Amino acid sequence: MLVITRARAFDYLPWYHAATSLELVAAIPDRAKLLDEIRWGQPIYGTCNPAHFRKMELAEIGVFPIDRARIDHFFPHLAPGTVYAVQDISIVNAMEIPGDQRPHRWRRPDGKLELIAYPPRPTIAELMGRA
Repeated sequence: MLVITRARAFDYLPWYHAATSLELVAAIPDRAKLLDEIRWGQPIYGTCNPAHFRKMELAEIGVFPIDRARIDHFFPHLAPGTVYAVQDISIVNAMEIPGDQRPHRWRRPDGKLELIAYPPRPTIAELMGRA
C-alpha cells in the first residue's frame, strides 16, 4: 500500500488516500524495485487506527517525495475522505490487490457507452516526477 494523501476532517479525524500494488510480490521489495517496477492501482480511502495498524502488521518501508501535481495527473477526481473519517471506515476494508480490472465506461449524450481512457498506472518514480 502506498499512502498518497492524508488529511484530517474537522482538524481532528484523520483519513488517508492510498494506492495498492497491481501485483503480488513474494517478499518486501528493495528500493529499486519499489521505485521503478511496481505499478500502483486506483486509490482507496479510509482511516487507520493504531489497532488496525498493529493487527495488519503494517510497516513503513520508505518515505518518498511525491509530487502533488503528479498525484492529480495519475489519480484525477480524488474526493476528500471526510465520510470515511466520520464513520470510522478503515482503509483495511479496501486493502487488496485487484484481480481482473474491467474497464470503466460512461454513457455519452447520444446513449452509447464509451470506454474511459485513464492514464497508465504509475510507479513511485513517476509520481515523484523522475520518470
